[in-house]
Amino acid sequence: MKQSLLLFYCLLSCIIVTSSCSKKSSSSTDAIDGVTPLRTSIATKYPADTIYTMPANIGNFGLKFHATSPGIITQLGCRMPSPGIYEVILFDYDANTLIAKANVVVTNGNDFAYTPISSVSIVVNKFYVVSVNNASNGVGQRYFQLFKKPTTIYSIYPFRVKQITIDMPFSSTGNSSVFPRSNNISDYPFIRGVPDFVFEPAAR
Repeated sequence: MKQSLLLFYCLLSCIIVTSSCSKKSSSSTDAIDGVTPLRTSIATKYPADTIYTMPANIGNFGLKFHATSPGIITQLGCRMPSPGIYEVILFDYDANTLIAKANVVVTNGNDFAYTPISSVSIVVNKFYVVSVNNASNGVGQRYFQLFKKPTTIYSIYPFRVKQITIDMPFSSTGNSSVFPRSNNISDYPFIRGVPDFVFEPAAR
């Protein structure tokens, strides 16, 4: 009888522990299934190897990109120096239309944060723009700028991270999240923002 009760309590303990573990909340440092091009770029220091913080001049910081294989985007994200809620938007580049957007909650300026969205099918070699606005609750926040030492003269675009090619930067001013139409040659040595997304390649 005692052995049966002992076995029962052991099994009950295992069930409770398993249940508690399954409720663990996700964070930006958890493993992410899929390609995170900007997070990977910063981690590998390619093509930019230096990151510093810029003043809180409000604007939209976008990156034009395309995929070399089919897949879906399942999350939008960003990395910002200051905690806050930042709007990240995915645009159709050719149509200048909004495809998806997410409010991304940043709690740790040392890593990216991501928010799930309804999955978006990505067409091979079609151009898209992902953009982040650095206003949180209407107040401008600092943002990151990356470049490659020793100079800020030469363009770092285009660059490729797995199945994603980042083609060129775009930007615009203002605290409303709009398509960042400005494309200045002076922006080409830099990655600004920084917006990101999770791309899951189609199974082959």
